[in-house]
Amino acid sequence: MPDIINENKIYPIIFSRKIKSTIWGGRRLYSGRNPENGPLDSCPKIGEIWSLCENHNIVALNGPYKLFMLEDILKNVPAEFLGGSFQNQHFPLIMKIIDANDRLSIQLHPDDKKARELEKYYCGKTEMWYVLDASHDSEIILGFNRKIDENEFRQYIENNSLESVLNHVRVKKGDTFLIPPGCVHAIGKGVLIAEIQQNCDITYRVYDYARKDADGKTRELHIKKALKCVDYAQINVNAPRALRLCDFKGGSVTHLNSNAYFDVVAYEFNGDSGFDYKFKLPVFSVFMNIGEDIYVSYGDSGCDYFPKYSSLLMPAGYEGAHFEAADSENGISLIQAFTLPHTPEKSNIIKSSFSI
Repeated sequence: MPDIINENKIYPIIFSRKIKSTIWGGRRLYSGRNPENGPLDSCPKIGEIWSLCENHNIVALNGPYKLFMLEDILKNVPAEFLGGSFQNQHFPLIMKIIDANDRLSIQLHPDDKKARELEKYYCGKTEMWYVLDASHDSEIILGFNRKIDENEFRQYIENNSLESVLNHVRVKKGDTFLIPPGCVHAIGKGVLIAEIQQNCDITYRVYDYARKDADGKTRELHIKKALKCVDYAQINVNAPRALRLCDFKGGSVTHLNSNAYFDVVAYEFNGDSGFDYKFKLPVFSVFMNIGEDIYVSYGDSGCDYFPKYSSLLMPAGYEGAHFEAADSENGISLIQAFTLPHTPEKSNIIKSSFSI
């Protein structure tokens, strides 16, 4: 690896994306055309875009770190880039876009303790969904619709009737949902979401509609492990309330969710003016572009291209970046995720950081 210790490395870093084909995916995540110039129907289905995570060959696209992978960048950036609270040897988040052309399996994830116990992995999976688009009749599954116990849960799985005791929630664009570990859940058909989660990819499927893959095989279920993780107290869960933090001329900033592992903020701005990022968070953060293509300018480096569904790593305490729409008719839509110590002081830190 080149030695870049003495170079100026405090700047917003834009990253490449990892595309994943899935059995339930669609073709909304293509850029409007077949790369081979044929019809989109002939393209593989895309279920997920991973826009930032470690150990997936995602690389920087701009500045001194260009072509460096995220995990290598974290080893080289100065401490002030990450902020004083970053003590983890792993990057704490995974940022995704999910296109559910068909419904996903009914599943759940372990918490930190169960992930260590069952998988020898350091953390579990808390995740948040932000609905980017949905068909008029789209829904998600989130927890149970009544109180049940483990014996009933087993029986409903065995009888292929699990859906009857699950909480079905109609969704629309702009809805936000927190999915804690142990919560039985699924994304329904026709939903496009941005997902923010802990750095964990452990999923226990409990029901998959007897669906078969391209080889004619049903996918593996994980009933035994799932039963050790189910949270039966997740009953009639619904969307949490978002909090408007501040308004600008032509835009707004909204706090979507706060939990022990991350906070998420949404930015919506008109495209004709762009906006200047002036919020001095004490920790690094990740911006994901959930709208159309934009440009980011900072310092004396000119403009860098920040494409749709990509992520940008913003240094702690950084101010002065300017976001501008590539096409002024499209506007700017971003979500920002960051991790702060889960203490009573956290809400005050967020309020003071986003005050104008």
